[in-house]
Formats: sequence, structure tokens, C-alpha cells
Amino acid sequence: MSDKQRLASIKHNLIPNIHTLGIELDTQKAIVSDIRFLTEQAQSLENAVKWGQEKEKEAKQLRKRLEALK
Repeated sequence: MSDKQRLASIKHNLIPNIHTLGIELDTQKAIVSDIRFLTEQAQSLENAVKWGQEKEKEAKQLRKRLEALK
């Protein structure tokens, strides 16, 4: 097999592999993007829960104060 034939064979085999790697990289980037988005959503939910808990405590304190005024 000549050098040109070997190079052509290598090129023929590499192109699909490079294409596959590009698809895999795009998939991994999408997964990372999804993980970042979900992490941000989880943090937002955590903050909302904390806010709700603080408001619940405030409401309990206000109920106690209201009862004390009666």
C-alpha cells in the first residue's frame, strides 16, 4: 500500500471519528449547561424556602403579639 493510499485510509477513518467526537462534545456541553441551569433553579428554590420559613416565623411572632394585646 502506498503512502497516499495509507493517508487516504487514515483520513477516511478519522473523519467519522472526528465528527462523532464533535457530537459527543456538543452533548457534554449541553449536559453541563443543563446542570448549571438546574443548580441555579435548586438555589432559587432553596432561597424561596428560606424566605418562606422566615415569613412563617414572623407570622408566628405577630400572632403571639396579637394574642398578648387581647
